[in-house]
Amino acid sequence: MRSESEETTRSRRFLTSGYEPSVDELLNDPVVGAIMRYDRITQEDVRKVLDEVKLKAALRRGSTKAAPYACQGRPTLELQTEPC
Repeated sequence: MRSESEETTRSRRFLTSGYEPSVDELLNDPVVGAIMRYDRITQEDVRKVLDEVKLKAALRRGSTKAAPYACQGRPTLELQTEPC
């Protein structure tokens, strides 16, 4: 559980003009978490979709090195620059 000061700092940061929260921050937000639980969507589901979009975008840019990069245990579709 977050402390009150962490919540305050986080809230101020989100309200700052020009600040864009990271995917991790969004997925760890309590309101987003409640909506995802209601919809029976996991963080892994969201990350998988984002990874697929990232791969498709790389392929559209003409990258021939775009490939699943599963070295850390979960498949992430990063641009593969060297073998695992």
